[in-house]
Amino acid sequence: MNSFAYLVSLLLLVFSFELHGSSPAFEMSRTMDGIPLGLNTSIYHDSNKEMDLHQIIEIYKTGRFKQTHEARPNFGINQDAIWFRFVVRNSSSTPQILLLENSFTVLDSVILHKMSPDGSWTRKLGGEIFPYSDREIKSRQVVFEYLLSPGDHVFFGRIETVGPLQLQLNAWSPKEFHAHNSAEYIYLGILVGFHIVICFYNLLLSVTLKDRAYLYYVAYVFSNLAYQAANYGLGQQFLSDLPYFDTFSNIYMLFTIECVAITSLLFSSSFLDLKSRYPRFAKLYNVAFGMSVINFSISLFFSTYWGTVFCFLTASTATFFLISSGLLVSRQGYLPAKFYLVAWGFYLTGVMGTLSNRLGFIPTSLFSEWGQFTGGAIEIAILSLALGTRFSEGRRAHIAQINDLNQNLEKKVEERTSRIEALLKHIPQGILSIGQDGIVEQNYSAQLPDILGHNQIAGRTAKQIILEHTDLTEDEKDQAWHALLASIDHLDINFEINRDKLPSQLRYRQGEASKYLKLTWNTEVVNEEVTHILVTLLDVSSEIEAQEELDQKKEKFEFIRQLVEIGTSRSHQFFDSAYLLFQESIDLAKAPMISQDALKILFINIHTLKGTARSLGLRELSNELHIIETYYSQVIKGELDLDIEKVRRDLQKARDMYDRYEQIHTQVLGRERTMTTVAIDRHRVEKGVQFLTYLLTSSNLDLNAREVIEENRNLLINSISKSLRKILKDVMCQAGKIAKDLGKPEPKIHYDLIDIQLTYAQEIALRNGFIHLLRNALDHGIEHSEDRHSKNKDPIGNLFVSVKRDDHCATIYFSDDGRGLAIGNLRRRYQELGKLNSSTDIETIANLVFEQGISTADTISQVSGRGIGMGAIRQYFEGIDGSVRIILEDAIDDEKQFYKFQVEIKLPIFTSAKFIEQFDKIA
Repeated sequence: MNSFAYLVSLLLLVFSFELHGSSPAFEMSRTMDGIPLGLNTSIYHDSNKEMDLHQIIEIYKTGRFKQTHEARPNFGINQDAIWFRFVVRNSSSTPQILLLENSFTVLDSVILHKMSPDGSWTRKLGGEIFPYSDREIKSRQVVFEYLLSPGDHVFFGRIETVGPLQLQLNAWSPKEFHAHNSAEYIYLGILVGFHIVICFYNLLLSVTLKDRAYLYYVAYVFSNLAYQAANYGLGQQFLSDLPYFDTFSNIYMLFTIECVAITSLLFSSSFLDLKSRYPRFAKLYNVAFGMSVINFSISLFFSTYWGTVFCFLTASTATFFLISSGLLVSRQGYLPAKFYLVAWGFYLTGVMGTLSNRLGFIPTSLFSEWGQFTGGAIEIAILSLALGTRFSEGRRAHIAQINDLNQNLEKKVEERTSRIEALLKHIPQGILSIGQDGIVEQNYSAQLPDILGHNQIAGRTAKQIILEHTDLTEDEKDQAWHALLASIDHLDINFEINRDKLPSQLRYRQGEASKYLKLTWNTEVVNEEVTHILVTLLDVSSEIEAQEELDQKKEKFEFIRQLVEIGTSRSHQFFDSAYLLFQESIDLAKAPMISQDALKILFINIHTLKGTARSLGLRELSNELHIIETYYSQVIKGELDLDIEKVRRDLQKARDMYDRYEQIHTQVLGRERTMTTVAIDRHRVEKGVQFLTYLLTSSNLDLNAREVIEENRNLLINSISKSLRKILKDVMCQAGKIAKDLGKPEPKIHYDLIDIQLTYAQEIALRNGFIHLLRNALDHGIEHSEDRHSKNKDPIGNLFVSVKRDDHCATIYFSDDGRGLAIGNLRRRYQELGKLNSSTDIETIANLVFEQGISTADTISQVSGRGIGMGAIRQYFEGIDGSVRIILEDAIDDEKQFYKFQVEIKLPIFTSAKFIEQFDKIA
């Protein structure tokens, strides 16, 4: 009873479906070979894509499904979801297997519902958005397998995609499907294999011939193969094990189409040589290229649908440019371009068939399904032939060019020989060729004898006619000559290795005359061996002289600027004191031997001169003295041997620099003594003071005469004595310049001075000594602003200068608020000297700074750090019966490595009588 009721309900349901749709049932047979079910199908457009199966069944019952009139319905580019219904009837008495194939491989989604005997529905899924691994029949098409019992079977299905949409539903029996499918795969394999063979073959040609056209052709063929693999469902089938390829979607299809467009443009531009034939047309290729790139970005980031729509536009634009350029070039009679057009004709014929079908203009057929891939295979075969023809054409043209060159070679050689002879005759340079054994050959320029001053050139060596007449050293001449011999008839790398030995400019002498020559050296190379060296000689004497004159003027202007900045008074003081130091140093260097003590005096003098010149901003003189000072330091340390001639040369060079400064000071700037003053030797004034004093003490003079003599004596004393206050302020005003050189702000200077008159010797000692103290304080004492800020100090450093006096001496105190005296470093230096013992007090260690070669600095700069400055200070002050020492105060750090300190300088104070004694002493 229950079985009967089920049968009745099933018949009523089927009957109700038949009432609402006019599609006839599809009759199964034992042999089914891909029978299309379009005429047995009714369809419904779901524009919103939101309906489910039950809603669709209700819509079907209302009669809103439409009968199709095509075996394979084609909807063109359509964004709707298409629902369809069909009935399959098994009229036999036994169950039969039915394979339902969707041969339109680019559908995103294919869903098929079948009503079960109990009234429920079973669902099967396929399409590119579903994993390939879930397919029950592994094929490039979506294939559903059903075992249908006798009777009618109702199916509802749904298809959806982005882009062209077709319902290609075919009925197969298993045997026929697998036979047909195998044949298709064989054909596809032939086409794919052909593409791969063409790729490898032309890739080999691109490497062999080094022609980009072959490389672009390989890229085009590979892109076309990738597109066809996506179009025929091969990509998802064979690449499903790779990431993202299990759901091989439309975005890859669009990507491959754009790749085909781009690579075809690149290939065609290179193959047709558009940049030289039609440069403007080549720029249009860039437009199509850009359109393809933009469209792919649209597909990837914005809308696959609009990317599909614009894809037709970009492909059409590229095709138009490809065909147009081929027509233009073929009109020039270029045979490969004609093959090119025929190839594109085959491909475009297949493309138009497929494209027209996808857009819904023509029904699906073997031509629309296979024409594009087949036409593409024919195209690449013809393009390969075109490439071969292109190579033959190029070779033919090259052979013709060679033949033409051979026919005219003798004429061209004569013409070129004539031109070379004319060039050698008229070119305003000396040109010669050096051959085997360094001998100059016969052919040389007409200007060469004028440059060299004689015509005894050919057949002589380059050493005889050039090198022996220069001011190069013997070693430089020898190196240049052997560099030539090592290059000619040897590998060209020898010339490159020895090129630096060949002078690029030299002074050439012929008799009493001399000139400056600029030279170039170039090689003639055959089989990687140098056969000749071509030399050009250009007389640049006028340019060199003009440059030297310009350099002298620049130096003169720079000297003027420096001297103007330091002012007249300070310039006078510098030149007066520097003259004495230079004179003493030159006198010491004139001795046959320079002792260690003499070398130390030289070192102190040069160090003092450099420091003063640097503090005044006399840069060129300071740099020259720094070089000499460095050399002396290396000799004293035993790093270099003493070269007396070098010492003399260097001193004279520095003295010449001093003289140039002094000449500009007196002659250019007019800083000689004024009309109201008369220059007189200081010693003569001192003798005059002695004589007037003698008269005052030894003669019986009346009161008026005594007053006149005493007044004039005091006037002379005041004229040759100096104010201590003025001297100190004059030296300290250089602090800003020194601080700027050290990258530090100008310090604040605090004075507590009284005025005392000093002798000339005291002035020189005070100036030379105090400049060392000032540089050391700014370099090693006062920290940089950042360091001071981290120690909660004023970022600007402070210097303190004070003077006290008693009946016999003036005491000068100098200090700063910097990091203090590095007692730890001094203690270590004392240990290195072997002078430290348990009884050595800290004051003794502190005054170790006055030992020669002892410094608290870890590095040497142009300002200080050599360990000579403090020793020079002691020598200066002790030389005028003064003294200098360190007065330690409190420790700055907990480890007691740094101490506050003052430098104490004592100078004797001279009364009028004592001035006389001092004058006697220095006279």
